[in-house]
Amino acid sequence: MYTATKAPIDGKRRTEGLSLRATDGNWSIGEGREVAGPGIDLVRAISGRVDAYDTLEGPGVETLKSR
Repeated sequence: MYTATKAPIDGKRRTEGLSLRATDGNWSIGEGREVAGPGIDLVRAISGRVDAYDTLEGPGVETLKSR
C-alpha cells in the first residue's frame, strides 16, 4: 500500500525502479536496485523517515535516500 501512495507520503515516487525486500519476513515488491532490511524500517523509509536508513542495505539505498 505505501509503495502506491502519492502525496503526502509519496511512496510511489520514492520506490519507483527499486526492489524492496524484508529481511525479517517473506515480503518483497518491485524490480530494480535492491533495498533490503527489516520490514518496519522499509515502511518507515518509504514514508520519508530518514532515521530508518541506518538498518537498510543494498545498491538501491542511496537512490531511496536521494528521493
